[in-house]
Amino acid sequence: MNTLLIRPCLLDDIPRILDIRKRTFLHFAPSVYSTKEVKTLLEDINISELEEMIENKSLFVAEENHKIVGCGGWFGESVRHMYVSPEETKKGIGSSLLRVLEEDYKHRTCNSVIKAGVILYARPFYERNGYEFLRIDTDWDGSKFNRMQKKLL
Repeated sequence: MNTLLIRPCLLDDIPRILDIRKRTFLHFAPSVYSTKEVKTLLEDINISELEEMIENKSLFVAEENHKIVGCGGWFGESVRHMYVSPEETKKGIGSSLLRVLEEDYKHRTCNSVIKAGVILYARPFYERNGYEFLRIDTDWDGSKFNRMQKKLL
């Protein structure tokens, strides 16, 4: 029986998170982004943001059988760094991570709305988890993304 454990991320987890992020983008992003945009997505990672989120205990990892299979957290007012290994999608891991980070965000910030800048292919996932689509925005590199938010109960 596989048991999913969600725990705060540690600095030692960063290499695994970066691997999951890369494999996720390579697997899903080409369906909605150009080769150039995928390359930019892969290169556009702020390690210091990950480290700050880890220090603030606002980044979480999902482990199955002692192996990290996903991560997600919050920074400022937004969901950040939500990735699930491509071979582990459709198992509820991302939804479980969202629930944990949303509760943590609500409890620690007392805010009732959380925002998300969502990669184009992930919009249906966020909508299934109660996020409202606001608009499509353009990022610094010209690529498009979904601006979304959720009212936390």
